[in-house]
Amino acid sequence: LVKTIMNMDFLEEQPYFLDAWRENVTAGPDRLFLTDEVHPRGITRRDTDELSAKVFAWLKKQGIGKEDFVLVCLPRGIMIPIAMMGVWKAGAAVTVVEDTYAAERIEFIRKDCNCKTVIDISSWEEIMNEEPLSGFQKAQDHDAALAVYTSGTTGFPKGVLHEYGNLKLHMATRNNGGNDKTRIEERFAFIAPLNFVAFYKNLVTAIVL
Repeated sequence: LVKTIMNMDFLEEQPYFLDAWRENVTAGPDRLFLTDEVHPRGITRRDTDELSAKVFAWLKKQGIGKEDFVLVCLPRGIMIPIAMMGVWKAGAAVTVVEDTYAAERIEFIRKDCNCKTVIDISSWEEIMNEEPLSGFQKAQDHDAALAVYTSGTTGFPKGVLHEYGNLKLHMATRNNGGNDKTRIEERFAFIAPLNFVAFYKNLVTAIVL
C-alpha cells in the first residue's frame, strides 16, 4: 500500500474569485455577461456588478454576513446569478430554489439550511431600489458558500455544503494547464436545474474569465 499525498500548493496561487471579477469588470466593463429571454441583448459586466452590488447593500442592511444562509427563490433567468453574486459579495452562503418548486419543498429547504433571509420576486423591487455598495466581504476557505439539495425523490431533500475553498479548487483545476483550460471566448448555457453543482461551477468559471 502506497500513500500518495496530493500537492495542493497551486491553490495558493489562485486569486480570490471576486478579486478576479473586479479586475475583469475594469478590463472589459462593456463585455456582455448574462442573457435570458427577458434580456435577449444581454447585460454587461458593469451592469451585473452594479446590480449585484445592490443585493450586497440590501443584505448588509439586514446584517447578513459570513456563515449566514440566504435563500434565492426567483424565476429562472439573470436575476438568480445576480442575486448569488450579491450574496457572495456579502461573504455569506446561498441556496437556490427555482420558484416552480412545490411550496412544501421550498419551505423544507429554507428551514433545513436555517436561511436568515429570502430573496424572491416580492423583495426584488426593494433590492433594486438600493444604492449599490462597492467592494465585498472576503470569505475564508472554510466559510460556507452554498448548499446544493437533492431532488428528495427518496425522501426529504438532502443538502450538500460547499465551502468557498471549493470555488477556489474549481478555479484551480479548471485553469491549471492542459486542454481543459477555459477561454474568454467560450459561452455557457445554463440548461440544467439551477440547483445543480454544474450551474455553480459554470457561473464561477464565467466570473473569473
